[in-house]
Amino acid sequence: MKFRELIKYQLDTGKPLSRQQKLVRLLLGFLLLMLLLTLLSRAADSLTVARVTTERPKNAAIEHQVRKDGILGANHESAAVAVGGILVRSVEVHLGSLVKEGDLLFTLDTADVQRQLAEKRLERQKYQLQLAAAQRAQQKEETAAERAQERAEEDYEYALEKAQSEMRRAKSDWKDAEDRVDEFWDDHDRDDDDDWSIGSSRSELDTLEERAKEKKRAYNDALRARDEAVLAAKRAIEDAALTDPEGAEAQVLALDIQLLDLQIADLQTVLAQEGQVLSELDGVVTELGISTGKKTTGEASVVIAESSQGWRLGVTLDSDEAKYAARGDRVSVFLPGKQKEIQSVIETIAPSSQEPGAVEVVALVPEGELGQSATMQISKKGDNYPVCVPIGALHGAEGDQYVLRLTESETVLGRVKTAERVSVTLEDSNDTRAAVSGALSGQDEIIVSSSKSIYDGDRVRLEEPQP
Repeated sequence: MKFRELIKYQLDTGKPLSRQQKLVRLLLGFLLLMLLLTLLSRAADSLTVARVTTERPKNAAIEHQVRKDGILGANHESAAVAVGGILVRSVEVHLGSLVKEGDLLFTLDTADVQRQLAEKRLERQKYQLQLAAAQRAQQKEETAAERAQERAEEDYEYALEKAQSEMRRAKSDWKDAEDRVDEFWDDHDRDDDDDWSIGSSRSELDTLEERAKEKKRAYNDALRARDEAVLAAKRAIEDAALTDPEGAEAQVLALDIQLLDLQIADLQTVLAQEGQVLSELDGVVTELGISTGKKTTGEASVVIAESSQGWRLGVTLDSDEAKYAARGDRVSVFLPGKQKEIQSVIETIAPSSQEPGAVEVVALVPEGELGQSATMQISKKGDNYPVCVPIGALHGAEGDQYVLRLTESETVLGRVKTAERVSVTLEDSNDTRAAVSGALSGQDEIIVSSSKSIYDGDRVRLEEPQP
């Protein structure tokens, strides 16, 4: 009789079970208890033993990626410049306006242009009269200068001739005085002191020698006077030559007239265009330097970013990110709403004026719109490393980093899996992988994730991959 039938028989008849039936019932209860304890043990094991996933190290290169957001700016701009000082009648564009070649940008007041044109013509006439008067005065000055030059040259010749004559006369007088001294000595014997050194002979000699000295001084004075007279005459010639023969005042007036001619031509051009200033290219208005009712300044009235030249995307990289960027490197640009990336290259790298140590990186983008947000991605592969693991497998702080390797050992309960700590040195890393060196090989199973915190020597259970 089966167990279910025995129970039913007991319930139906109300008779007690036999000894054999009781033993069967106890055995079945024990089996049920063991089954329950096994289920509880397995549930407890699943709660206490961490479930882990592993991956073997790979020989790979660490690729570094830097993603930065920026705003598309103008790559090439052109300015529409109006003549300064003219009243603006109307402005047809504003910041951000899309314009085509030939579109009206703004209109100048033609009445104001005509008034200024009349003033410029009157001013030109005034300068013409002043120029004619200056030219006449210059002719007189040139005639006077030529006359002064001639007189200065005549005075030079006269002064030179007179000084030479005075010098020759002084030299002749000096020679005569020297001759008198020589004649005195011819008449007296130098060795006969008693005859000439006393009385009137000695006095006569002193007089003759003193006169010779005076004539020599007179000659030297005449020589200096000649040099001074020649120098003064030369300076008079030079001063006469300094008179402005070109007529500086007349030249300045002529330049003023040329400048007025240019201004008159500009105003005439504005009138010929009926005061309208048109765009010379397709693009977007980025600057507006005029407003209705105000006068133009002569600087850029409207600045247009030329759309056909593409856009510039500039981003800022900090000092750590800057080492992955170089001029000419290829980059990827992502625009909102576009799934396909745009390939470009780094045009310029320059130190940032806002952040010390940072750099400004600029790449050209052929698509997009002015002011649109965009993302630049810079990718650069490093060297190959024999041991690369997922970044999640790396633990510890810098200088004391390690990974957990899955090991198996034999115990009384059978083979069990445990986590073993292996110290490593970080060589390079990115957001997903780390290149390390240490006591690892390509056949090791490295724990990359765990259902709970585990440490060196903890028992773990390898989670089977999902099919």
